[in-house]
Amino acid sequence: MPESGLALLLVDRDSLRARIPAQVRVTRFPAPTRLMLDRLRVVQCPWFAILITHICEADQVRAPHNHSRPFLTLILRGSYTERVWTGPCNLKCSKMRGHPRFSLMFMPYAWAHQITEISGRPLTFVLAGRHHGAWSFWTAQGPVDWRDYG
Repeated sequence: MPESGLALLLVDRDSLRARIPAQVRVTRFPAPTRLMLDRLRVVQCPWFAILITHICEADQVRAPHNHSRPFLTLILRGSYTERVWTGPCNLKCSKMRGHPRFSLMFMPYAWAHQITEISGRPLTFVLAGRHHGAWSFWTAQGPVDWRDYG
């Protein structure tokens, strides 16, 4: 039953909407026609953020992407596999990492990744560090700002 409290928090977010400020509300990152990620911002400030993230779908149809902040993730439910790149200069050099339930994963902001497979509706607890600029997709032509990626 430990998952039920988190599931209730995600399902009941509409009733929370009236009680939490706009900057802490749920953020969704859709692909052109599909929801890939559902995120609840529990706490967000300039120095860190605490998030609950539901990974809805693998993102291997897009280029690998980095994040604007380093983060530590605890997998609460399900599992996923990702491909990781340590620099944007050589997209041919990557490694695969698997993340089973209750595992910890650290991602520096200077690395990129691509979720290649999910299993069991992954739900994660994320502790993110401070921002280091905008995130981008890593393409063969170099990094492309997320707002310009099409």
